Amino acid sequence: MIGVIIFIVILAFVLFVLFRAAFKKRQAEDIYSPFDEITTGTKPSMDGHNPLNQTKEKVQQEIKYQESEHKKNEE
Repeated sequence: MIGVIIFIVILAFVLFVLFRAAFKKRQAEDIYSPFDEITTGTKPSMDGHNPLNQTKEKVQQEIKYQESEHKKNEE
């Protein structure tokens, strides 16, 4: 009887550890899935530019352009 109880406790502990590990893996996949969607199908360019960096540079250029236009409109 005691052996059965010990077996059930050990089995419950093993299942708990396995489910916890599986949940953490799924959670990590959820965190990185947006990045995977963004980079799907992108090819590395020969000049070393990352498409994400190019997008960031374009956004920064657009912000600078909008600020300069705003300053011109104020004058």
